[in-house]
Amino acid sequence: MKSSIYDLYIKNNIMAACETYFNKYLKKEGVPHEGLTEEERELVGRQIDFILEMITIINAKHGEDEQASADDIVDKLVSICVIAKMNEARLCRLLNEAADKLKDD
Repeated sequence: MKSSIYDLYIKNNIMAACETYFNKYLKKEGVPHEGLTEEERELVGRQIDFILEMITIINAKHGEDEQASADDIVDKLVSICVIAKMNEARLCRLLNEAADKLKDD
């Protein structure tokens, strides 16, 4: 995806807002030192690029039909969130299984 200055501005704003929220959550949970590494920031940045490109493609596909475009975008974003939560649940389960195995050894 070829990024314009506007795209970079949007991406940086999304990243900053989300990381601020995430860091507040970590602080509330008592683990402020568990913030993102630079590698993790880059991975998240690539995911933001993917989402912004997806939105651009959907808007182009629907042309002037703003409602159809908005419906499709919301559908895709909700799907991404649900899949992320599924992955989070799976990761937690795997971590708990690994922790239990370490206790048994």
